[in-house]
Amino acid sequence: MSNKIVKKVRIRCSGHLHEIGLNQKGQLIFFNHTKEELKTEKALCKLGAEPCGCLKFLCKWKKGKLKNKKFIKEVKIIQNKKVFRHKKICPFSKTRIEREMILSKELAYKTFTKAFKEKMLFDLGFSTTIIAIALKTLENKYYTTVYLPYDWWKIYKHYNGGIVDNKIIIYIKKNIEKNSDVCLCQFLNINTIGYYTEKINSPKLKGENKEEELL
Repeated sequence: MSNKIVKKVRIRCSGHLHEIGLNQKGQLIFFNHTKEELKTEKALCKLGAEPCGCLKFLCKWKKGKLKNKKFIKEVKIIQNKKVFRHKKICPFSKTRIEREMILSKELAYKTFTKAFKEKMLFDLGFSTTIIAIALKTLENKYYTTVYLPYDWWKIYKHYNGGIVDNKIIIYIKKNIEKNSDVCLCQFLNINTIGYYTEKINSPKLKGENKEEELL
């Protein structure tokens, strides 16, 4: 049996139209995602982010809630152009970066609340790719501002919620030296409220856990 595509459907995913195919073996083919991208989307979803349209489709397929007849029905709906005429049926979804940003902001709030409790006040703001956290004393006097990347959720997931040895991990740059586990890290010291950069061995940063890929 060949891998010829017998049916295609278009769905809204991350603000774009994506195509999903069904081959003669009954397998789904994602034309706009690699396997690694779908794995990353699953990781985002497990931490509480909104799943993208293609991942929703895949999950329904695996659970048996989306069968061949429904697949063909959806193709016919799209061919008749009914699905794009009503926002309630097919709303414009957020892009992946927007979903990563929202998730990172939620997790950063959780981490900073755990780290400072009632010792400090902080306000979170964010642009398209940066989360800005303004730290203040209890007297509401300005202290410092910390900037986190939009994909900070990866640090939260793989490095103990972003806190190691009473320090919050702000940023990690890996593979700075050839054939080495040394990475460049930026930390915020919870006690002194000062942040600094340090070269550190990646396994040491993660404790006894074996190193995992971020994506």
